[in-house]
Amino acid sequence: MAGGASNSRSRAVVLTAILLACATLLAQQAPPPETLARIGGYVERYYTQARSIVAEETVVIQPVGRDLAADGFARTAVYELRVEWNPLAERASERATAVRTLVRSSGPPLFEKGKEACADPPAITPEPLSFLLPANQGEFVITLGKPARHNGRRATILEFTERDPEPTRVSVEGPCTFAYFPAKLRTRVWADAMTAEILRVDESLTGVVDIRVPREQQGKDKDLPNTVNWERADTSIRYMGVKFSDPDEELLLPASIETLQVYSAAYGRSVEMRASRLRRTQTFRHYRRFVTGSRILQ
Repeated sequence: MAGGASNSRSRAVVLTAILLACATLLAQQAPPPETLARIGGYVERYYTQARSIVAEETVVIQPVGRDLAADGFARTAVYELRVEWNPLAERASERATAVRTLVRSSGPPLFEKGKEACADPPAITPEPLSFLLPANQGEFVITLGKPARHNGRRATILEFTERDPEPTRVSVEGPCTFAYFPAKLRTRVWADAMTAEILRVDESLTGVVDIRVPREQQGKDKDLPNTVNWERADTSIRYMGVKFSDPDEELLLPASIETLQVYSAAYGRSVEMRASRLRRTQTFRHYRRFVTGSRILQ
């Protein structure tokens, strides 16, 4: 009896392991090619329409404390935002870009003199959905997630990680310093199961990132730290329906982008530690469409 019970437990353990392995493989399976084709086609059509649209983008950058509640005064900047679409551009990152023109800004500087705008979004950035274009999808390992619902709509979930990411590095661009760690980022996409419209895009770290700043870069900028430890780098983009007339149509366009970054940096021989926690909120309104060079339709 004891031996039989032992064998039963062994078989149960083996069966459980097999089921877990199957579940893992199922969770990591690639999406059907037709799913990616539908999403890529939707994004191409989206950019064809979005390139004639401008919006008002309000960016609020708020320092936060350990509990992620507001800590101090925020900086606010308002931009006119438009999308430029050039499917023939040589570099994939330049095919769809968001272009910003600063209208006004207010609030205290978040960094020292000369670096006041380093937390603001750059004037030109790759448009958030550009990685879903058919020509760009091959740069990613794509897995299919469990079906879900978003705002009452059935959604297909896809997860993206870069296939051949660039090495983690620190880059000094003008007065600002940026960290790049594409190998540690995972992007999750919610696409409408019927129409392939993009409903939501989230990006987050897959683990803590430790970056050692090269000595030659520290020599060029004495304000650079020795090392940087990234704990959070989360971004969530939500889309909403916007109605236009002449012709009548409704497009899903960005409603908001929420970004949270949390990192600590070590400076000097004494290893002085400084923490940085910022929340950046971008909201979009007053969408309007340019039909000709001199006519704007609401």
